[in-house]
Amino acid sequence: MITEIRLQNARIYDDKDWAFPLTGLTILCGTNSAGKSTVLKCLLLLAQNVTGRGPTSSLRRGLTLKFSNPYSDLGNFRSFVSHNAVERELHLGVSIESLMQAENYRFLDPSISGGNFGGATDELPDYRRYSLDADFYFCALQSFVTLDPSRSQQVLDLKSEAEDGDEVSEHQAVLRLGRFRITGEDGRILVEFDVKRVSRESGNGVDYILRMPKNLLESGIEGVAYDYDEDADPAYGLLRLLMSGILPERVFRGQKALSSAPEEAVSRYLALPTYLEEAFGDLRSSLTRIVYLGPLRAAARRFYPIHSDPSFFSDATGETLPLLLRDRGASVVTSAAPVTHSPVRCALAEAVDSWLFFLRTGSHDRARYSKREIKISSMEDAFVELGIRSSGGAETHALADSGFGYSQLLPILVRGLMLVPGGTLIVEQPEVHLNPSLQVRLCDFLVAMASVNKQIIVETHSEHVVNAVRALTAEGAQIVARGGCTVLYLDTADGRPHLHKLSLLPDGSIPDWPEGFFGEAAQLLGRIMRAKTGLKV
Repeated sequence: MITEIRLQNARIYDDKDWAFPLTGLTILCGTNSAGKSTVLKCLLLLAQNVTGRGPTSSLRRGLTLKFSNPYSDLGNFRSFVSHNAVERELHLGVSIESLMQAENYRFLDPSISGGNFGGATDELPDYRRYSLDADFYFCALQSFVTLDPSRSQQVLDLKSEAEDGDEVSEHQAVLRLGRFRITGEDGRILVEFDVKRVSRESGNGVDYILRMPKNLLESGIEGVAYDYDEDADPAYGLLRLLMSGILPERVFRGQKALSSAPEEAVSRYLALPTYLEEAFGDLRSSLTRIVYLGPLRAAARRFYPIHSDPSFFSDATGETLPLLLRDRGASVVTSAAPVTHSPVRCALAEAVDSWLFFLRTGSHDRARYSKREIKISSMEDAFVELGIRSSGGAETHALADSGFGYSQLLPILVRGLMLVPGGTLIVEQPEVHLNPSLQVRLCDFLVAMASVNKQIIVETHSEHVVNAVRALTAEGAQIVARGGCTVLYLDTADGRPHLHKLSLLPDGSIPDWPEGFFGEAAQLLGRIMRAKTGLKV
């Protein structure tokens, strides 16, 4: 699970390192233009860049940050960095919590007891819990050297290396540094290591170097040659890397890290130590399993053209929803029963029916009503028609004739149900086009998904969503009762963002309620009372 997102010099967040804690259910709310969407976009930006187009051992410039993704167009480095100041460094960081195989954990913490790695024992279970902090620092291509003149002996002057017609642009950004920390289940730091961008001694090309304790390099990779990091800490060694995206993929087998060796074949590289492979694999998995739904879902159509492969991860509007229901309706998903939130494994179509019935009626007793809530019809293998049960339940109508709310609601249901446990669903403004009662019922769905180990992040302007979570907390909902819910409130003062991490108590109360936090209803009631009594404001 993703436990924190960190950023600095990303749009409005410019004066310090910002940290946003994430739990099983995170509600992000606040005033307009306070930076809520930027937090989510930074997470999506990392997800877009953790995988590459294939391993690359050496690049002329370094790993370039990609700002466009299937969900949104974030422009370029100049438009994304705070105040368009390309001389600044963009910091994006993320933390995850996961389980590591015991034999890999043992490399990092030899003090743990138990020697039977083939199966669980009383002393050493099969897996140990750990957390990984990953922080990435990007800078503009043309300003790389000026960021830190002390590194001028190790980095390339990108302007001087540009080929004819190969412009070095301030709109592009390269990875300068990656910092990583693995923390054990008892809170102790097990290892800290870096990935640095350096030039070869010959000045011909760019390499990325892994810097980590020598004892771990020697125990995890046999027969590999490494340099000593004598300037910083002689206990650390340096290894030349093969990268994929912004994460290491392999290490160089032969010559030392800062040699002037030409490009080498992939076969000359060795696998990373198994504990790093597992940690980076968990990070990639956590970020690539993010599903995003934007604030404006696709409007309903009467007929949907059939595509060969409807997208699940890259469809931010729900446009391919009917095709997913047609093609994958029989696939088994992890769901939870409305109201009780008890785990259920069933077909996607059955889970959608169950939740649509609850959202339409407010009842979770489907035993008294057996009709299907949704109907999928194909026409000559060219179009799909999607029908929805009417509010009274007697008839089925085309989605285009069933009100705009269903077209906004269905993508959230289907994405949440199809999400695998351990995945993350981001929904911006789930309340759009929904009346208050439906917003409250939808909140029950989001809490239910979080209760079966699906991470939910909601950006909302609705006090009904926040109050529904408070009510579910007071009623003892499992996910919030065990501390799995976080409410983050953002507002602005003097043009700067302010983050309030709110405490949600077991009785549903929020003792540190900030000024202006959904206070409009009380203000309007006050205005009405003053108007009735003739009092002046």
